[in-house]
Amino acid sequence: MVLGDSQTYGTGVSRANAWPQQLAKSTGLSVYNMAFGGWGPVQSLLLLPEAMAKKPKIIIEAFYAGNDLFDSFSLVYTSKNGLDFLKTRDRQVLERIAALDLQETIDKKASKADINVAQAVKDEDILITVKSFLRNHVKIYRVISFTKKRLWDISFEDESKTWDNLKNFVKSHEQQKAVILENQNIKTILTPAYRLTVVNLDDVRISEGLDISLKTFKIMSNLCAKQGIRFYVVLIPTKESVFSVAAHGINDLNYLSLLQNERLMWKKTKNFLQANDIPYIDSQPYLQDKLLQGLQPYSLNDDGHPNNYGCQAIAEGVGDFFKKNPAARIGPVD
Repeated sequence: MVLGDSQTYGTGVSRANAWPQQLAKSTGLSVYNMAFGGWGPVQSLLLLPEAMAKKPKIIIEAFYAGNDLFDSFSLVYTSKNGLDFLKTRDRQVLERIAALDLQETIDKKASKADINVAQAVKDEDILITVKSFLRNHVKIYRVISFTKKRLWDISFEDESKTWDNLKNFVKSHEQQKAVILENQNIKTILTPAYRLTVVNLDDVRISEGLDISLKTFKIMSNLCAKQGIRFYVVLIPTKESVFSVAAHGINDLNYLSLLQNERLMWKKTKNFLQANDIPYIDSQPYLQDKLLQGLQPYSLNDDGHPNNYGCQAIAEGVGDFFKKNPAARIGPVD
């Protein structure tokens, strides 16, 4: 049973190519994907009784660096949902959170930094095409027919044209928020400004989001152990972190700070998991290996979800863990 967010649900790929489904196909294990877009560790904790009711041998929580800290904090601190037990009891931390929220909520801060280059380029392309068409045609039926056809065709554009459009848009509109990475055959758009806002551990709300996430893992692990279910955590990095092996020469301050914060986040996470005897699988080496093999695990645009190759890499990482540790998936919990 796999819990997680859109990275695990399989946003951007067919259902059969989400990594839990690829894991099932490559290992012969029976895998049920309970992940969903926008969910995170806190939602997984709430879903755990339902997951355990299906009597799985294994429950895997997929922990994503990209926004799980932000989502955990937001759900616990901005919703009246009986989750106060996950909040810190440190009065000084609570006062710092309140002071920051008075200046600007974390939701608003993240929203201001967020962009969608792929959608903006698509919208711009549609607008230009429709305006050009309208100058030469007047029949409404033909306008609608042409527009529908154009909307369909855009997703199948020549890759080189798509890449040029993405680069040109970033250079013209979003150089403060996006970074163009072009290194031989490796090409993509990175969005470090947004990612930094939701991984920046210098923001007490994000560090609290990490603490909340780690608390949920311990609770989930203990609850699973009582039912004889093995519990594991799969670590899923940001796209920006995966591409760091090919990002030589990029001096964007947001990007460099993001990498530093994400390394610290994973260090704290691994230390916590080890201290609490919770096994974990780090998918980043597998994603980076795929990239270095020339099989880019993410799309050309700024979408942070893994593509088919990326999902394959995560599935390979989890599959290798169980191959190397056969006792991890059979028998009672120690």
